[in-house]
Amino acid sequence: AVVSTQSTGNSDAEVYIWRNFENPLRCSVASTFKASSEVNRRIGILMHYVEFSSTLLIFSQVKRIVSWNLMRETRCPDIQTHTEHPVTSFSSSTRDDLLVTGFQDGTCRLFDLRTPSHNQVVQKFGGHGRSSGCPVVK
Repeated sequence: AVVSTQSTGNSDAEVYIWRNFENPLRCSVASTFKASSEVNRRIGILMHYVEFSSTLLIFSQVKRIVSWNLMRETRCPDIQTHTEHPVTSFSSSTRDDLLVTGFQDGTCRLFDLRTPSHNQVVQKFGGHGRSSGCPVVK
């Protein structure tokens, strides 16, 4: 039987994984964890579910992206962002194997989620002088 799951997070960086969320009588917390001890409550966290690997990515204002395998309910190796600035936006490819993140300093980074976590930054865009920021694609 397929068990549906849902994840929620709060400004304290606490993440809750819920089972059977579509049925109020059977809904229960499957797991809970603290995504980061270095979170600013005003900023909180962003989350993204990567379907092909059943991984939840958690973004906050730290130098890494926290990765959590929802099927195994275990933490995976963190993805290093190689910047001191927090993630402000993100988008993934339709297959969820590529992730683009925007950072507070105006830079963007392209990550290949199929590669080992220490080697996932494929490309960095922007962050140089007055033309900083991600390129506009038309």
